[in-house]
Amino acid sequence: MKRDRKSMFVLSLVTAAMLVIPTLSASAAVNYGSYGFKWPTPNTTITGVYGESRDSGPHKGIDIRANYAPVYAAQEGLISFSGTYSDGTQAIHIVHPFLGNSGLNITSRYLHLSAKNYSTVTYVSKGTLIATSGTSGGVAPHLHFDINDQNVDYPTFAQTIDPMLFYPSMFALLVSPNDELRTSDIEEDHHHEIDYNNPDNVVSQTLINYVGVEKFQEWFDSNSIENRTNREFKSHFNISDDKERELNEIEIENAKQKYKDNPQALSILNTLE
Repeated sequence: MKRDRKSMFVLSLVTAAMLVIPTLSASAAVNYGSYGFKWPTPNTTITGVYGESRDSGPHKGIDIRANYAPVYAAQEGLISFSGTYSDGTQAIHIVHPFLGNSGLNITSRYLHLSAKNYSTVTYVSKGTLIATSGTSGGVAPHLHFDINDQNVDYPTFAQTIDPMLFYPSMFALLVSPNDELRTSDIEEDHHHEIDYNNPDNVVSQTLINYVGVEKFQEWFDSNSIENRTNREFKSHFNISDDKERELNEIEIENAKQKYKDNPQALSILNTLE
């Protein structure tokens, strides 16, 4: 559904107001702007705002115009997930040593990447080049960026936070006035609808590395989107649930040894067990 420029301008003003006017909302309880988050990519053109209506429900984050541009870790933290969805979307999630209103760690997610520089359980510094943006998932070039305060990889909309609350100095940013760049208007470029909240619709980089990237790509290319599930992947390569747990546990234990002198990394690792 197309949206006129006036309505999108109003949405932007509402977002700005949330940043400067105290409210009784949960997000106002924590001063997220004090956490010093870095903008995740060089471009600042927003092509999709938080909370706008999508066919899949309210938009859980923001879309930033990014045509194969660098993607940076918004803050230091542990990469809790790296993987590929059944529609080809590549994603990285980072758990940060900052608490939200829930008392749990804040997690940021970066979707539609063209390349990922890190696998899971790697601790990265603020501003680390973690990926390159792209068109994975059959979309126009952009970076989907969302944040939740529940320390979860697949948040509901209610669990997410407007990312702009972390960037008070950028509240004047307006969404793109060019309808052709609106990611909500070109969402039909997703040729297949998938549920991004269903962990069965994504294969982790841990499992991909276990079988080998080339073998994964061969399997991916030879299957329809409906069959590119984690369950089908594990069946094809004879990976049991126990084996998957073992691989994840090995990664966590290795990371604990690697980051034994980093209390923040260890604290986050303990939440992943």
